[in-house]
Amino acid sequence: MPGTGTTVKMTKGYKGLRGEILEKTGSSYDLYVIKLENGIHLVAGPSAFVPREGEKEES
Repeated sequence: MPGTGTTVKMTKGYKGLRGEILEKTGSSYDLYVIKLENGIHLVAGPSAFVPREGEKEES
């Protein structure tokens, strides 16, 4: 389960875009709020992205 600040690469809808997990929602479906590199914030499940462990977004 990826944590807050984990860099991800989208595999569905926004395929190829990178983003950062901002938070895990309170949903029982393992949903995450993700900020994409193009500024869009979205809610996605774990099948919509690949976590890139060890990589953090620079502020």
